[in-house]
Amino acid sequence: MKLAQLILALAIAASACSSQEAATSAGQKQAEPIAVATAIVMAEEWAEPIIGTGTVAASKTTDIGPLVSGVIDEIFVAVGNRLPAGAPLFRTRANHYENRVAQAESQLRLARAEVVNASRERERIGELHEKHVASDQRRDEVGTAWEIATARRDLAEAMLAEARQDLADTLVRAPYDAVITQRYVDEGTMLTTMLSSSARVVQIMKVDLVVAIVQLPEIHLPRVHVG
Repeated sequence: MKLAQLILALAIAASACSSQEAATSAGQKQAEPIAVATAIVMAEEWAEPIIGTGTVAASKTTDIGPLVSGVIDEIFVAVGNRLPAGAPLFRTRANHYENRVAQAESQLRLARAEVVNASRERERIGELHEKHVASDQRRDEVGTAWEIATARRDLAEAMLAEARQDLADTLVRAPYDAVITQRYVDEGTMLTTMLSSSARVVQIMKVDLVVAIVQLPEIHLPRVHVG
């Protein structure tokens, strides 16, 4: 009987050992190591875009008209042309202004000749007055005549300068580097500077620097700043 009990105890012990070994084997399978990947950390700027609607406009836009009244004789540009500052745009017919220059030059020559005569007469009367031959009244008269002749000469010089400027203004040039964006009239059109708002020949724009006008939802405004 005792022998049978001993054999049974040994069998139970062997079974317990087998169960413990099986449990240990199962635990080892669950504890397998986890694969880990490595990466280099880098600092970068990150920007979240804000979408808005707007327009891009030229920094300068100018409607160019004639500087003097007359018939537009020649237009040198077309829409799309890029021009440097000072490039010719168009010309107003110059015949009338050339004639005005010629008349002003003649008037100036006449006025200068009158000044020469008045100066000689003033000197002559001055000498006679010193010799008590000419009266004070005569001396004053020739002095006034000289002053009038001098004033007429100065006026003639100013009129000639104005006539020459008008002649130069028949050729209109670009005031800055620009692109031709519109052409309003063709050759043969009569334009007057009296109606400057409608006296337009071409439109130019400065596009090397542009202005962007963008509308954004108010909620995004705190996030917008210079730079």
